[in-house]
Amino acid sequence: MKSESVSILGCGWLGLPLAELLVNNGYYVKGSTTRLQKFEHIKAVGAEPYFMEFDPAPSLNNHNGFFNSDYVIINVPARRNYKGKDAYFATQISHISSKIRNKNFKGVIFISSTSIYHEKAITTEESSVSKPEEGNNMAILMAEASIKKLNLPYVILRCGGLMGEDRYLAKYFKDKSVIEDAHLPVNYVHRDDVMAVIHQIISQPTRWNETYNLAAPEHPTKEMVLRQQLQLMGEKLPEFQHNLRMKRKIVSSNKLINTLNYTFRYSNPVTFPFGDQKKETEIIQPL
Repeated sequence: MKSESVSILGCGWLGLPLAELLVNNGYYVKGSTTRLQKFEHIKAVGAEPYFMEFDPAPSLNNHNGFFNSDYVIINVPARRNYKGKDAYFATQISHISSKIRNKNFKGVIFISSTSIYHEKAITTEESSVSKPEEGNNMAILMAEASIKKLNLPYVILRCGGLMGEDRYLAKYFKDKSVIEDAHLPVNYVHRDDVMAVIHQIISQPTRWNETYNLAAPEHPTKEMVLRQQLQLMGEKLPEFQHNLRMKRKIVSSNKLINTLNYTFRYSNPVTFPFGDQKKETEIIQPL
């Protein structure tokens, strides 16, 4: 069993199963939530629950206990123009950074988003944007800058659209009779791949102080994904419209694949398992 500890700031749709995966692989995990009723869920997966809000300043008195770990994973959803403040998310992360600065973490992992890239018909790599004024979402770039200034080992994961289990494209379109812009490529990533990458980062020698895109390497169209899922669900297919004037970026994960030598479990969103389909085990055997 490992003796290392991990603090997960944000035990929601991604953070809670991530906590379970890490516990199952021998880590001592602390998980934060903004809802006291979720304490039992965090305990149920074997993690220690903490109540913590950043509104945008922290509400947790015992934040030193929470942040007394080997690794911290910052998994706070970015909400643009929240409470009338477009930079609210950046302010949140700035406050979080002030709480972990000067700590002796082995590493900080920040869950970011590929929404920082402008919608252009190009393949975007990590170098496609590096400064806030170059990005599509300035608040996220400002948040990333706060992490980079910590003087701690960090990895920033710019995740594509998170999918898996109860999150799947057909869920949001099954009652639509017409699907617009069906020709656009998708930049999705399965939750299991995000969790596996995080586990690999903290369990193996890693090139820290890096930013990685994290999206499935194949980019089928919205129509291809919806056709597959709707047919499996036995739903009637809608009319798919192609407005070829609309363009979308394709997010490249080549840096992550080549640097971390990572092989995606689900490389094509067309074949992502979803709904009540059988889920893989969350215990990862040591490499």
